[in-house]
Amino acid sequence: MSFALAIAGRKSALLLFATLETLVVGTAWYQYRHSNLPLGKPKSHIPSGRFYG
Repeated sequence: MSFALAIAGRKSALLLFATLETLVVGTAWYQYRHSNLPLGKPKSHIPSGRFYG
């Protein structure tokens, strides 16, 4: 009985962890993508030789 409870508890904890991790990764990716959207355009117009040349 306690073994089944341990498995059920571990399953719900894993589900909670996966949900939280998905939220964190999704939020970070969303912020990264939207913060880099305006910065990506001017960067592409600057010749790379100016930085590495």
